[in-house]
Amino acid sequence: MKALLMTHFFIMLFALITSAHAQTRVVGGIGGDNGGPKQSWQDIYKNPNLKPIFPTHNIKGRDIRFNHLCLVGERVRTKYKQAITNEKDFSKITYDYLTVDRVREIEECANYAYDGICIEWRNFTIEIPLHSSIEVKKKISEGDTTVWEHAFDKEFELKGCD
Repeated sequence: MKALLMTHFFIMLFALITSAHAQTRVVGGIGGDNGGPKQSWQDIYKNPNLKPIFPTHNIKGRDIRFNHLCLVGERVRTKYKQAITNEKDFSKITYDYLTVDRVREIEECANYAYDGICIEWRNFTIEIPLHSSIEVKKKISEGDTTVWEHAFDKEFELKGCD
């Protein structure tokens, strides 16, 4: 009788574990989307099998990724200080934030003469968006070959600077 009870107990325990494992597999991922766009950006950054493709924006002559920017009123600033050299003494390097208007007019050469001198200028507006749809790629490994394929798109919003 004791052996029968023990056998019944182990069968029930096995059924319970198997059922719990099956439910975990079916739901999977964060928010039930199997690791898709419902994940937080922090989780996406930490996952070595995911790679977000952020656009870059020119801030004071440097291409800065969209996720490394923040808002200060109607201006955009780098989240992290950048190395800046002194124009009079190139050996002196300081670190500071780069800031630019979110919407601004710029002038650029549209046509150069044969000697490299600009003969025609054009004006246009540059606007850094407040939010953007970002492509996230997933790593696919096949033997020695690794490729990155589209996994999903996720909205990214510029936040205020801390």
